[in-house]
Amino acid sequence: MDTTGYGGRELRKSAVVDTDDPRNPAITLQISGKVARFVTIIPHSVQFSGPVGTPMSAVVRILPEPQFPFRVLSISPKTGDHIRCDLQQVTESGRPVYLVTVENLKVDKGRYHDVVLVKTDSGIRPEIKISVFGNLYERPPKSQS
Repeated sequence: MDTTGYGGRELRKSAVVDTDDPRNPAITLQISGKVARFVTIIPHSVQFSGPVGTPMSAVVRILPEPQFPFRVLSISPKTGDHIRCDLQQVTESGRPVYLVTVENLKVDKGRYHDVVLVKTDSGIRPEIKISVFGNLYERPPKSQS
């Protein structure tokens, strides 16, 4: 069962098992429970939208949960065609917080998608993915007065 994206929430799943028992040819198994939050990521994804030529950047905060401490080892864009990213570690209330700055590099109109790959030293989650979406458009012409 993949619990990605369910941290801090209740998860319920069921599966039907076929048997050779004529009285019980199918049994439904159910599992439920609260999924522990491994990390808090604010925001979950980055969205750039604006006119071509407008500088655009965003900061994503990665906060390891105290019961699952980890260090961020490195970050990199998956393709890197339209974004650049930078990592900074700070301490808040005695806890490490990782700040990932993502900058738009696209200079022509169009849409794109990339992913920032965050490598950690955690055996539970050695890689975290942050989606980046971009939509650049032409500036509307200035109206003549």
